[in-house]
Order: sequence, then C-alpha cells, then structure tokens
Amino acid sequence: MDDTKELWDRTLAEIQSMTYFHQEAGKVASVTHQSQYEARTSLINELYLKRLKAFAPRKILSMALHNDSWLRTRITYSRKGLINQHLKEVKKLANQDVEELVDVLPMISEYDIGQAVRVVPLIFSNDRTKGFIQTTLQHGELEARDKYHLSKRQFNRKVNDISRYCSKHRGEIRQFIPNTEKQQLLANRLKKLKTMLLLINRDDDYSVQQLMYSDCKFWEDTIGEIPQVQYQYYLLHDYSHSEDKTAFISYINEQINQLEEQLRG
Repeated sequence: MDDTKELWDRTLAEIQSMTYFHQEAGKVASVTHQSQYEARTSLINELYLKRLKAFAPRKILSMALHNDSWLRTRITYSRKGLINQHLKEVKKLANQDVEELVDVLPMISEYDIGQAVRVVPLIFSNDRTKGFIQTTLQHGELEARDKYHLSKRQFNRKVNDISRYCSKHRGEIRQFIPNTEKQQLLANRLKKLKTMLLLINRDDDYSVQQLMYSDCKFWEDTIGEIPQVQYQYYLLHDYSHSEDKTAFISYINEQINQLEEQLRG
C-alpha cells in the first residue's frame, strides 16, 4: 500500500513537471482567476480523481516520462471540466443576481398580485372600490373586512359584484394587463446579458467565447442588432481578438438598463 502511494506521488509530480500540464494549468488560472499554484492543484486533483485513479500508477508514470498523447488528452479533459464547472457557477451567480430584481421568476403569484394592484386604478374610478380591491389583494380577506367593516356575507357579495363587472368589461380590461409571457422573455434575456457582462468585467475572454457558443443563435441575433459592430463573425467566433468589443459592451450595458427599467414597470 505504501509503495503504491509513493509511486502515485512520484507519478503525479512527474505529470506536474510536464510542459503541457503547465500550459493547461495556465488556462485554468486565466479563466478562474486562481493563482498558478491553485490552478495546478485543482488540475492535478481533477485529473487524478476523475481520470487516472483507476489505472496502475507505473503505467501512468511511463506515459508522463514519454509525454504520451493519451495522457495529454486526459489533462485537456480535466482542464475543460474545471472551466465548465467555473462557467456554470458564474451563470448561477448571475441568475441569482437577476432573480433578486425580477419577482416574476421565483414568485410568480406575488408578481401577478403586484401587477393587479397597479392596474386597479386604471379599471375602477370609485376610490372605495379601488381601496377595497388593493387591500384584499395585498393583505387578504380578514384585513379587508376589518378595514371596511364588512361581514363575511357582505365581503363575498362585494367580491362577486367586482367579478361580474370584470367579466362584463373583460375586453376593455385586457389592454391594461401586462403580458406575462413577454415579461418572462425579457427576464430571460436580462439573465443572459448579465451573465455575459459578469464574464466581460472579469476579463474572462475564454469563458465569454464559451458562453457565446453555448447559445450561438441568441448571441448571433444580439450582435446583429448592434449597428456599430463592423465584423460580426469575428466578434462571435474570435472574441478575444475582436475590434468590436467596445461597441458590444456598450450595447449590453444599454440593454441591461432598459430591461431592468421595463421589468420594474
């Protein structure tokens, strides 16, 4: 057992001395913003635990000494695994940030209530009726009955009267009700743009490129909306060398501000 551990220690040290390993660890460090030491540690752990542990250490040691292509491929897979995991975490962080802003995503019922409260003054002219509906929507039956001194029967009768009025004027009322499907589309777009901006602000060109490829149609359409972009193909497929970064970033910031304003209503 001790001999096997010692052999693995020697094998992993040999792998870490490979030029190719250092190059792949450098890519991890660049994308995840770890130190070189942290990136090498993450990469060797990923490589050993997920891709080498089941093999005989002596065989892997021989591969490391001969710069074997099979081993280099496993190092590449490990690097990609770490970067993909990092990208998922970045997306999750950006999504949480957007969900704090957009009520419609995590709590659709509260969002609907908020929208209903906002349109009540547009539908009803009587101040007492408006107040009754808004109180009922926001605080419930008991508080509405207490505030307006209503018995349960009186409360139900008033609710039924309002319901009949709404049914009778459904066509007129519909124009005041926000399009929930449209709100969802706007929220999803905002998520994607905020994720992209987060990566851009981290100077993470590699993950920016990966994010574009993960939803190529969306980013192709988005780039096509920017009149200042001169070379759309290179912005989409070679972001790190694109001459249109400034226009792209400016457009994303502008869109985020507009979407946030729209979703706040």
